[in-house]
Amino acid sequence: MLSWFIYLWSSHKQIIGPCDEKWSAAVIIDGHKKCRCRVCRYKDVEVKTDEFDKLVIGCCRSPMYRSHYCSLHRDQQLPAETSISASNGYRTRFKERKSPCKSGSKKQQNIGFRAISYRTSKARSDAYIHRCSRSFRLIACVTNCCVFVSFGEILRSETLREILHLLFSTIRVADNLPPAGCYDDGCYLVQYLHNHIRKDLVATDAATVLSNVKFSVGRTHFKNHVGEWCLAHMNPDDNKLLDEMNTEAAEQNFSWLKNYSSIITVLGWRRAPVFLLLLFHMKNLALCHVRPNRVFDIVNNCVLVPGIMSMSNEQIFDRLKQLGCNPPTINENNRMYGLAMIYNFELELNSDVDDMVFDDQDMEQKLLCKEQQLVSPKTIYQVN
Repeated sequence: MLSWFIYLWSSHKQIIGPCDEKWSAAVIIDGHKKCRCRVCRYKDVEVKTDEFDKLVIGCCRSPMYRSHYCSLHRDQQLPAETSISASNGYRTRFKERKSPCKSGSKKQQNIGFRAISYRTSKARSDAYIHRCSRSFRLIACVTNCCVFVSFGEILRSETLREILHLLFSTIRVADNLPPAGCYDDGCYLVQYLHNHIRKDLVATDAATVLSNVKFSVGRTHFKNHVGEWCLAHMNPDDNKLLDEMNTEAAEQNFSWLKNYSSIITVLGWRRAPVFLLLLFHMKNLALCHVRPNRVFDIVNNCVLVPGIMSMSNEQIFDRLKQLGCNPPTINENNRMYGLAMIYNFELELNSDVDDMVFDDQDMEQKLLCKEQQLVSPKTIYQVN
């Protein structure tokens, strides 16, 4: 569904119509820290992408009841120097409430579900990352006309590799990006991209497209950049493509999103991304003055991001056979239903639930008769 969302709103001029004269002339990337969901403390989940041989993203699952870890990583243990028990944490907070700080300085919160800062030295930052039980922030790509185009959840920290991964995935679906871009840390993003491409970053088509985007720092954040290189290359006022552009579109949308933070922060790892996707879709429809019940026939035109959705019909057939099913020939009519069954199987297996037993004849009839369904797995949040 996220692939269809990206495809629809990155091409809304052709599908819906332009929202103003300077529609989608720039993309603004920014993070939001009000909607941080509870996640597993295991931070060493690695994935391989088209551009990176190894990308550490962390576990996206919600922790088990009375635990900091999910069912897959419940046996993982933290190093002794960085781990504190829940009971010790409660005792420490209780003592701090009884005896206020004599120096008058602000008390530091225990690192855990309410941890909010990681601006420390490298050693303390690593300790914070492995002890934090919430995601770090939501990253969104917003056009200058305030339309959400793509989004993802940062589980460890806002590293340049994870920002690039989100942009690469967006480009693979949208096939392009606006010619101008804004990011509050754009100076490091541009330098990292140009210094590492064709080295430890594979020069894919998406990486080539991103390298041609003219990035600048947003007008709100540029006053904090005092380096010579930043002043010479990242000034938004010197970028002609950003003339009369709203570079604060992401912050404006996040000021609206924070009203839903109390709902999003308590949702599980499966419900939160779906809720955000529907919320952003409705927001975009209202902005473009489109009725919420309008149907967009874009499924067959959308290029799906790598992952389970990139499986060929033969691979879907082979995977269903491995799962103990007896599927018919996979075609365009039953392809999406087959993918949905594979996704449901994977969820059950990863949740340590006993394998579901299907009647082969019943499943064969469903695959033969079921038309294409709008069901797809998550591909951006975590690729396992």
